[in-house]
Amino acid sequence: MQHAGVIANAQHFILNEQERFMNHISSNLDDKSMHELYLWPFADAVRAGVGSIMCSYNRISGTYACENSKILNYLLKNELSFQEFVVSDWAAQHSGVNSALAGLDMTMPGSSSNEPYNSYWGGALTEAVLNGTVPQWRLDDMVVRIMAAYYKGDHAELIREIAAKGTVLLKNENGALPLTKPPSIAVIGEDAQSDPNGPNACLHKYCTAGTLAMGWGPGAADFPYLIAPADALKKQAEADGTAFTNVEGNWDLDAARAAACDASVAVVFVNANAGTGTVLTTGNFGDRGNLTLGNGDDNLIAAVASVNSNTVVVIHSVGPVLMDHFKTHANVTAILWAGLPGQESGNSVTDVLYGKVNPQGRTPFTWGKAQSDWGITALIESDDKMPETDFDEGVLIDYRHFDKDIEPSWEFGFGLNYTNFTSTDLNIKATGAPAYEPTTGETSPAPTFGKVDKNPASAMPPPDFERLPKFIYSWINDTHIPCCGRPNLPEGSRNGSAQSLLAAGGAPGGNTGLYETVFTVTAPVENTGSLKGTEIPQLYLSLGGPDKPKVVLRGFEEVSLGPGEVKTVTFKLTRRDTSNWDIVSQDCVVTPHKKMVHVGASSRDFRLEGELPLAA
Repeated sequence: MQHAGVIANAQHFILNEQERFMNHISSNLDDKSMHELYLWPFADAVRAGVGSIMCSYNRISGTYACENSKILNYLLKNELSFQEFVVSDWAAQHSGVNSALAGLDMTMPGSSSNEPYNSYWGGALTEAVLNGTVPQWRLDDMVVRIMAAYYKGDHAELIREIAAKGTVLLKNENGALPLTKPPSIAVIGEDAQSDPNGPNACLHKYCTAGTLAMGWGPGAADFPYLIAPADALKKQAEADGTAFTNVEGNWDLDAARAAACDASVAVVFVNANAGTGTVLTTGNFGDRGNLTLGNGDDNLIAAVASVNSNTVVVIHSVGPVLMDHFKTHANVTAILWAGLPGQESGNSVTDVLYGKVNPQGRTPFTWGKAQSDWGITALIESDDKMPETDFDEGVLIDYRHFDKDIEPSWEFGFGLNYTNFTSTDLNIKATGAPAYEPTTGETSPAPTFGKVDKNPASAMPPPDFERLPKFIYSWINDTHIPCCGRPNLPEGSRNGSAQSLLAAGGAPGGNTGLYETVFTVTAPVENTGSLKGTEIPQLYLSLGGPDKPKVVLRGFEEVSLGPGEVKTVTFKLTRRDTSNWDIVSQDCVVTPHKKMVHVGASSRDFRLEGELPLAA
């Protein structure tokens, strides 16, 4: 993205895990889980050179994310050595001086209320610099970070390819898929259709009808076009000479049964939607109140499967849904999860259904059999004006939680293919990397550039200056600058002198020693089927020790193979991969517990395993 001249933005930092009460809920989490789970992907983003990071709406341990010095200054800018800028989520700034000193560099949209000229910054920030509450070095730091980020093929076909490759084949019985010129096909369900009012008829996708290709919210984009599944499948049927029937709604079950009864294959499209916390749905704002399909979809599937022995279900959803009631139905021969595929929705799913693309998607979450399987839910009801949620599960989320002897419908990392693969001969080799050295030393003192004129008159607008509507200026309105008190400012936030480097810090993403490859793991993969396909071998580690997850994902590779072809895949394990966070030393440590490598096709389908030599 940044190579194309657009600044990438990683969001939301951090613990923004539910939409209900998102503007004031406090997410409370222990230090170990923060480092081993939630901070992990941001460290990768910083190491990759992301140009900006967005602080979230929620509070962390009682303090808003965008004025939380521990989160922004200590974890992000010190430990992860993030050198670019932090921007607030839309109206997520709740203070002026405190947010500036806590590490916020840019505020969006700039105003602090519905009044277009009111701002926590603008002239207020100028006053804080003039009276010395905000040091000049901090103002310069904001500017340098923003400017540092500044200097830092065929779109439609790419979207179609990504959506097709990301489709997950969950079930495929009796060779139901891929389709090969069936005599007749029935496409059934509102989710297969175009919105009769157009793909962008509803603001922010709040009330979109037809196929689900994008979630809702202020960040939703307008589609340049949207190919509905029914339109793409009709085009394919016409090319094949296949009789085509389309049932557009969900509620006329007699029409659905009639169309399905006479078809060689019936494809039912269903969905489950969600978005940001600005719209009420199923009694909740943004989050789903349950994990069921919506809009009568379950009844539609049951009606079609009752009369057609080759029923294919395609799911567009924002996450897992409960489906054991139709997963086990003998007449439901295939199930695909297509996520939120975007504007090429119809073409991409047609490519997969007809085998033009061999599905290679793997489910990025676990599908439970009952909602209670997950153990935790969003906080939906609270009488507390400032509600809190304690992340008592620690690192045991999703498959790590299900590995506590909970049987899922489909496990994390699962996905079928139109061909078969085998793996043999796992090889683990230590690289002989040098011993790990915690970072020591100090930063350079915060630099300043030029000198701020402390004369308030210099910060007044020019004579006869005319403001542009809704534009926030840094000018002040009065040369009398109040000398503000400094209670409750973030500790140490005004200190621009050299600071001690953290043991786990010292470079973007953290200590460079954490990213050294300490082991390579190799295994040959063979396509034993009759079709070309792509396998996604996955590597999981068992780190050992009490209260640890059974396994954690530490890598995956993509390997495309023709029938009978063999290729060797290589995984590189870094020191960070094999470590745990130590809350005493505030660093990653390799514990003495036995560590096992598992390579397979999902979090529960391990084909190969071996032990890491701890001496390395």
